[in-house]
Amino acid sequence: MRALTDVNKRTTPKNNYLSFSCYCVTLAVCLCATVSAARAAPIYEANLPDFYQHQKAGATAWFELGYVAPAIPANTAVPGYANGNWWESDGGWCGTTAWTDIMYHWDQKVAVADLFDHSKPAVHDAVHNGKTWLERFNYLNEDMATWNNQPPGNAGCIGPAGIRDYVGTHGWGNATLDEYDFGPRIGGGGNIVRRKPNGGALENTTYTSLFEAYAALLPSDATVVLEILPRPVDADPQPWWGAPNVARSFHFIAGAGVEAATNSVYFADPNNTNLQVGAPGMITPPGGTPTITPLGWGFPYPADAAIPIGAAHYQVGTMTDGITFDNGPYNGAYIQHLYTLAPEPATVLMLVGALALLRRRRTVTVKAE
Repeated sequence: MRALTDVNKRTTPKNNYLSFSCYCVTLAVCLCATVSAARAAPIYEANLPDFYQHQKAGATAWFELGYVAPAIPANTAVPGYANGNWWESDGGWCGTTAWTDIMYHWDQKVAVADLFDHSKPAVHDAVHNGKTWLERFNYLNEDMATWNNQPPGNAGCIGPAGIRDYVGTHGWGNATLDEYDFGPRIGGGGNIVRRKPNGGALENTTYTSLFEAYAALLPSDATVVLEILPRPVDADPQPWWGAPNVARSFHFIAGAGVEAATNSVYFADPNNTNLQVGAPGMITPPGGTPTITPLGWGFPYPADAAIPIGAAHYQVGTMTDGITFDNGPYNGAYIQHLYTLAPEPATVLMLVGALALLRRRRTVTVKAE
């Protein structure tokens, strides 16, 4: 018995050691798998809606047979909650809608600003009280499309200068807006350059592609808007708005997420809602050239719809070369400009400093325990 007991005493630690080793290896494998999965998972922008650029444009597209241009209000410089469906008499408001997505995001984060909800300030016009998110979106989209007395229609797509002016006018004076473009790199060579601050002189960056810039900037404290263009007219395939028989133009989308491991861009598409059905169709006017109908036109959000935020509302496409969509609804389109809106660096540093102080305090508390 003694010998057997001795053997058991000698072998038990080894068995425990082996069991513990196996447990550690299993745990390490599980942790590695979890980390890998986390790295591969998309990172989404918080509170980023997918508003619809054709919300008040009517069911017929401006280039379709039978379209009748709506009457434009006499004073388009004054947005309103009851101006009717006068939008897009000559095209889309993708730019204003993409930026309205961004305004909603920052309205949730910047307490002192009324970027989306104009009833937030203590002193405000009572006309803004009690409005739904859809009413506020319609008001803001109209406001941005006519900002600084710009004409309505495509010409009314608000630009960087208008955005800077808008956020400052509505209580967010310490915001910075930057533009990123693909070279030529200052001093020679191809790279990503940035206009900073706020549309100033060009600066070099360390990014080698616009996707790399997007993947780095979106998870930070910046929001991103992408201006995309179709390939040359002889390329195949073409996005609906880049077909040879449709006037070639830009399109704006709001950055909603990123998956760096697969070069995937998730975005809120102003031309697209989750209410859409079917695929782009062809309309042939009598004696005319077939025209592609954009997928999603004529599917506005109903008045009682929940605000469209989250992965279910976003589109996705990959960019193997770092600038051109390989697939998705804008297969073949490439990034012309990348815009970011974020707090000024001084504000970010104050936030980071406060967070670091909080972490130090938490660390001290844990150690004291």
